[in-house]
Amino acid sequence: MLFTPVYSYNYLPMIKIILFDFDGTIADTFVALEKILVRLSPKFGYEIPTKKDMAILQTIHPKEVMKLLGVSYFKLPFIAHKAKAELRKEMTTIKPIEGMRDVLLALKRENYILGILTSNSKANVRTFLEKNDIAIFDWIYSERSLFGKARKLKKIIRKQKLDKKEVIYIGDEIRDIEAAKKSQIKIMAVSWGFNTVEGLEKYHPDFLLTEPKDILTSLESFRFLS
Repeated sequence: MLFTPVYSYNYLPMIKIILFDFDGTIADTFVALEKILVRLSPKFGYEIPTKKDMAILQTIHPKEVMKLLGVSYFKLPFIAHKAKAELRKEMTTIKPIEGMRDVLLALKRENYILGILTSNSKANVRTFLEKNDIAIFDWIYSERSLFGKARKLKKIIRKQKLDKKEVIYIGDEIRDIEAAKKSQIKIMAVSWGFNTVEGLEKYHPDFLLTEPKDILTSLESFRFLS
């Protein structure tokens, strides 16, 4: 299933720069992170979600997730820092989302500029990319704050002197959609990560994709209509 907006021929620009989220979009880290967060719950005092809870959590905004689990904003940076450190031990065994490696290599062959913007650490990302033979990215940016992606996206655009009309961000969470919209760039939301189609739809991404190969199909529509 692939959702695309309707553009006029004069409006649709050529996309040249693709920025990716990492966890859940490129790397299949969901199970590893879930286990880590369960292990950390006694230390930080938040609720461990049941399978029923998880089905709900995947459809709502991250701030609502924090409320339901009893996670305070004060504790969040400490939880994130510890989770990244724990995840570092798992990075050599984590694999790409099925089909994603082929898509990334195809994008590189087509001369797109590729970047990563993630809440994970650069060290974790580099370990993963090298292990899976996809160290093909022009940039890797890390944002420590869970809700700081919009600020970081704007900084990347300024630093690299990018034309916003030529940039698209690809991510699996509601916060990725919000960050892209605040930065005034296009967003492809993918349903194979944390948030479900139901949750993502509510925030109106430009594209909503259900398979990695849909990235190539959607980008081709930009090329055809430009």
